[in-house]
Amino acid sequence: MKAQSKPRGSPPRNERRDNLRLGRAPSGWRHPPFHHAWLFAAFFAALVAWRFEVVFSPPYYETALGLFREADFLAETNFDYRRLRFDEAVGNDGGPYVYMTSVLPSLLAVLMKLAPSASWVLVLSHLLWFAAAAWIAVLVVELVRPSTGWAFAIATGAAVVTTPLVAVQAEILSLDVMMAAGVLATALAVSRGRYVMAAFFSTAAFFMKPTGTLATMATIAYLGLVLIVKLVTSGLRPGLAATRELRRGLAANLAALGLQVGVYYLGGVHARLRRIGSNEGLLANATYICPDLLLVLAACLAGGAALGLVALHRRQRGSHGTMLGAARALLHSLDARPTIWFSLILSAGLLAAIAFYSRVLVIRYLVLGVPLLWVIAAAVFSRPSWGRWCAIIPCAMVVVNLLNAGGRWFPAPPAPTRHCSVLERSREYLVDHESTIHGIHKLLDDWHGEPIVAGYPFNYLLSFPRLGVVDRPLEGYACMPITGTRFRPISALLRDKPTKLVIFSVANPSHRIGWVTTPLPENGDEVIYNDGLDPPLVIFRKDLSRLAHNEKALENWYVDNFWAGRQHQPLPASVIHRRVLDLQGLGRLDLAARLLRQSADRQPAALSLRLELAEILVILGRPHESIRESASVLARVTSRAAWRNREAYAYATYLVGLAVLQQGNIEAAAGRFEEALLNDPNHVEAHFQLGVCRLQQPGRSQEAVRHFNTVLDLRPEHVEARYHLGLAHLREGRREEAIAAMRQTLTLAPNHAGASSVLAQALPVRP
Repeated sequence: MKAQSKPRGSPPRNERRDNLRLGRAPSGWRHPPFHHAWLFAAFFAALVAWRFEVVFSPPYYETALGLFREADFLAETNFDYRRLRFDEAVGNDGGPYVYMTSVLPSLLAVLMKLAPSASWVLVLSHLLWFAAAAWIAVLVVELVRPSTGWAFAIATGAAVVTTPLVAVQAEILSLDVMMAAGVLATALAVSRGRYVMAAFFSTAAFFMKPTGTLATMATIAYLGLVLIVKLVTSGLRPGLAATRELRRGLAANLAALGLQVGVYYLGGVHARLRRIGSNEGLLANATYICPDLLLVLAACLAGGAALGLVALHRRQRGSHGTMLGAARALLHSLDARPTIWFSLILSAGLLAAIAFYSRVLVIRYLVLGVPLLWVIAAAVFSRPSWGRWCAIIPCAMVVVNLLNAGGRWFPAPPAPTRHCSVLERSREYLVDHESTIHGIHKLLDDWHGEPIVAGYPFNYLLSFPRLGVVDRPLEGYACMPITGTRFRPISALLRDKPTKLVIFSVANPSHRIGWVTTPLPENGDEVIYNDGLDPPLVIFRKDLSRLAHNEKALENWYVDNFWAGRQHQPLPASVIHRRVLDLQGLGRLDLAARLLRQSADRQPAALSLRLELAEILVILGRPHESIRESASVLARVTSRAAWRNREAYAYATYLVGLAVLQQGNIEAAAGRFEEALLNDPNHVEAHFQLGVCRLQQPGRSQEAVRHFNTVLDLRPEHVEARYHLGLAHLREGRREEAIAAMRQTLTLAPNHAGASSVLAQALPVRP
């Protein structure tokens, strides 16, 4: 009887058995089995049922300021990417330029254009993100199942998507969830030896969020390691067939990495991202942000170390301990457990990126690592001898995750916070989010059209109806230097001078600008909403009619309450500087000096504030006060080793020179400018002012020429240096050079009256 032939493409029985034992997908599988559709449907339905209360919810905090802000801009401008790329402000400054390399804002913008209302956009967006989370669970099951079985794999997938961090990030529409799905698809492709497909999936992850490029790098590292070990074990003469797929995959992933880097730089993301420093160590942050993940990681490390010691003991008893034997053992491990090696490499890359690039543990950055951590845990805790009993471990974690969904077992953050990424570790955020939405609706029910003063996220939610909170855009004043909405800068209060305001008062810390500066309600203020949380959100009416006829008192109230910061948390010097620029733009140097003095007294270590104050005092014609402020800086810098603060010392000395020059003592001022140049030889303004001093001293115009030329070498567009160079040439009798300098001055500044006058006198009169 003729033996029945096996279906074409099916692997032999022994190969299928070895593949399952080694944790690899059978080579004949080219597509996921049909039952994955049912598994996906089950996870998706469970997530929607569990989190149904947020399906109609507006976006929370970072998503409102980021993804929805950019999508709203694209929908409003009919996808004007050129304007977005070159003309709009970056997201950190309130603009819509946030995720230029991500396709998700464009997808959301299409949805905004087609959907009949903002509610439809919210519902469809939430369902799409839940689908991505369900797909993550399915991918984890597929990665884990070949070496553990169905029960353990499904429980592990459930443990991943019920982890409070992952569930909440899917709930608040975080880009990291979409990116993690692409990264896990890359891991699955690598585990099946489909390296070109891995390049495709990792590129898709990159176009969800730039961090997805870590998947491409991990694939390259894995393939490079395998190729090197193969070369070592084969005596540098591997078979062509053994390395062809590796070389092809390595080339495809290198090409994908080149594409990603090119898009990243062409999109300008590299120049617009800001790295953030942290006052606390990463581990200190992790202990209260994600202690559950730290426990799983510690268990994996302990279990992995124990298994490693056992394997080492067996190898020492059964092998000769040669380097070649170690290389072959490593090659066997790389070939047998590609998923584990890929997960380890990618996890190490993620932690390195957090430690050395962002330098702060933002909770959503860890979403990518949670599935990989559980893939590693499955390899550590799934023992064949335990049978199905090993599934108890991930099942127990699912129960813990469900009970801890609201963060009941997490330690409290060091300080009460509102609208901060710390809350995104669990459903703790939901209380804050619901309070924000309820407070806005409460205001709209009792709003009489008064100007609104609010920080983010309130000014975003009030400005853009597509975010799903308001039906029409409202306007007001942004009480922080993030004004990329319809809310005007807070400095506009000095122009408009409203006496009746509605104020959103909340302690809202920001890693970029410190605390939102909003006053607390006082006796006589009408409170519209108070959520009673710690710290509270209070919306109240402020009536300043008593100051309507006292313009100076009204302006001082604005500065005290909206510029200087809360008494217990002064604003960073960078924010004070931006607000001083606003006041200077309005011509209110007096208020700028007042703000700087107040801020410098509260922050003695912020020398830049006192230096800026000294400069403004010179402009205001108050040289004695300026010298006093600069002298205090010089004393502090000198006592802290001047060689470490040469620029600050030089600038303070330069400001003293300006003040002395304003008093009419040219020789003393020149001495100060020379001292400044000893500490900072490239100080442009010190060179210029020293040249001005020498120009006024008889017989020293040649020195003036030298200093003006130095200024123009350092800053060719310096108009006054060009003009004064012409004056110096004219004093030396070099009329042609003087005429050339004056013409160049008029090229830079066509309306320069001095250059026009000198040129008119210097040019010969034609008969």
